[in-house]
Amino acid sequence: ICLEYARKFKVYNSSIGRNLFLNGGTGLGKTFLSACIAGEVAKQGFSVVYDSAINIMDCYEAVRFGRDDAERTTSVKRFEECDLLIVDDLGTEMVTAFMLSALYSLVNTRLIKNLHTVINSNLTMDEIRKRYTPQIVSRLEGEYTTLYFFGEDIRLLKRSRG
Repeated sequence: ICLEYARKFKVYNSSIGRNLFLNGGTGLGKTFLSACIAGEVAKQGFSVVYDSAINIMDCYEAVRFGRDDAERTTSVKRFEECDLLIVDDLGTEMVTAFMLSALYSLVNTRLIKNLHTVINSNLTMDEIRKRYTPQIVSRLEGEYTTLYFFGEDIRLLKRSRG
């Protein structure tokens, strides 16, 4: 699914959709797979921004509360306008009223502009529903194709094998 998503990025594929939500425990390859998608899409000449949820929310907060610099302001603009945004580790950022507002704004803005987004999270859907607002959850569940990852933590398996 991810290979098809990346290879057919230019053409809207209704069976997959514009947005992916990669969901599952730690160490199952979500970040690696997202990086592979990013590489393939960038190779086709599209603009790709890949960043952690913590860093993205930090940029929004800095710009909003006057601690911004030109680089962070540019980053926020890139988050909202790039062809593909990959948000890594949603759920690791601190939940505040501002963060919820910024996340909603980011997700909604990209949906309105018909821009592609891939979000990774270790949180279960029940944890997502408890952590985020109904407006954010509705968009994630309704506008994203969820891919569930199962298995054992690859990092721990590699370590135990020496």
